[in-house]
Amino acid sequence: MLKHQSLGGVVFLVSAVFVSAAEMGRESAVPQPVSSSSIEVRRNYAGPVTEGRLGLEPGFDWNLTHWNVGDGHNDQGMAPDLAVFFGINDIFDIRLTGRYLSLKENEDKLDIWRFGLGSRAWIPVTKDFLPYAGLALNYYTFSGIEGGRSLDNTRGAIGLSVEAGAAYLINEWVSIRAGIQGEVVVINGKADVGTEGEDVSLQGIGLNVGLAMNF
Repeated sequence: MLKHQSLGGVVFLVSAVFVSAAEMGRESAVPQPVSSSSIEVRRNYAGPVTEGRLGLEPGFDWNLTHWNVGDGHNDQGMAPDLAVFFGINDIFDIRLTGRYLSLKENEDKLDIWRFGLGSRAWIPVTKDFLPYAGLALNYYTFSGIEGGRSLDNTRGAIGLSVEAGAAYLINEWVSIRAGIQGEVVVINGKADVGTEGEDVSLQGIGLNVGLAMNF
């Protein structure tokens, strides 16, 4: 009698284990709802740019710059900048930029306005941080003092700039970013220093931050 009871208990236990395992398998096969605190639910936008949408981005740069007006000079400076951009799609934008940079070494000074046309590519990822890379063609205008004499009859220069960094998406409309950038003049500007005509050029590297707003 005890043997039959023991055998029945074992059969009951094994059956219970298989039933439980089957129930667990069915539950795991059913898609589970995503938590309301997860990024996928909270963020329902593509990135800092959206196709067909205009945006505005004020920013600030810190630069190490070498410039030449006859003699070579080095300085570091802060530069405010502003960009207006348009989303070609959710990855690429096209942008118009402007920046002002003032450089000085001893008594020599160079004030630079830079106007650019470029684009950024935003690499799509599933988190709120999106890396980017950018390229721009720039036009530079100059004014300043070299060797105690003002720069006269200045002619602008043409250069290239590249950048890379990452943006944090605050919401669908606003993002903040930080990155690095480098620039170089490829076609020198010109300026008269007294009776001498001089080439004007520069190369620089720096850090930049910005606040982008979509409309």
